[in-house]
Amino acid sequence: MPKYSSKKGGSRSSGAGSSSLGGESKDVKFKLSNNRFISVGAFKNKVRVDIREYYLDDKGEKKPGKKGISLSMEEWEKLKDLISDIDKAAGKSDSESAKGSEEESE
Repeated sequence: MPKYSSKKGGSRSSGAGSSSLGGESKDVKFKLSNNRFISVGAFKNKVRVDIREYYLDDKGEKKPGKKGISLSMEEWEKLKDLISDIDKAAGKSDSESAKGSEEESE
């Protein structure tokens, strides 16, 4: 099960920080790596998927950085449709891709 946090529901993962999507929405955050997170939340009343790199501020708190991308739901669906093609272009078969995802989550 992926680690995530809800902005209103409190932290559910040890590396959770504030979302870069802002607002009072119920953002959900998934840890991708030590300093990269995927957030799902609303911005200007539209659901967005935000993939962002975080940095440590002067107080040692994780903050969203400038490096990242915010995808509309249409762009997110297109990206999901392209995953197997991207894996093939990277030299991975579908079975290697699934195996790699399992190993990264451990």
